Amino acid sequence: MIGYLTPLLLLGVGGFVLWYNAHHASSVFRLQYLDLVFPSLAGDLPAQGQASAAVFLALGGLALTWRIVRDLHAARVRARKDEAE
Repeated sequence: MIGYLTPLLLLGVGGFVLWYNAHHASSVFRLQYLDLVFPSLAGDLPAQGQASAAVFLALGGLALTWRIVRDLHAARVRARKDEAE
């Protein structure tokens, strides 16, 4: 169960970034230097905030998917091993 901690934290951070940026018009929570990776975001703080949330949510979704696939694979291997015995 501890393996689900990182994906859930990433998804939580992504959700927090979305919430913060929606409720605080005077400031934007964003990843630093994101405009260097995506030059089209240069100078557009709200777009940088949305991209930051998308990065966290995408990483969290990928990590959660990977963890579920690994758990299902391990369960299938255990089931095959138990059938063989």
